[in-house]
Amino acid sequence: MQLADIDGDGRREVLLDRVPASSERQRAALQYYEAGGKLRWEYRYGAQKTFAGRTFEPDFRLHAICPVRISGQARLLTVANHRLWYPSQVSLLDARRGRVLEEYWHPGAI
Repeated sequence: MQLADIDGDGRREVLLDRVPASSERQRAALQYYEAGGKLRWEYRYGAQKTFAGRTFEPDFRLHAICPVRISGQARLLTVANHRLWYPSQVSLLDARRGRVLEEYWHPGAI
């Protein structure tokens, strides 16, 4: 969990790494809550990917997150790793909307 002015509006928001219980079939997600407590957006990590003929289910967990500013715009840089194996996903998100701006998939651990 991170409590900070993520989007640059002068108020503190909450970033929450939601990890589903083992019995759930949901994907882990980054949730962004506004200063008043309302959920603004949710970004689910990972996707089904195939590397070297092996397919990996979208079972990814957050490894790192870093709020950054690029050309004055609030962004979130995230790294998610597969829960059991080695693929990794790096995503650059628009902090205000949770949209993916850039994405990089790596067949190994980051």
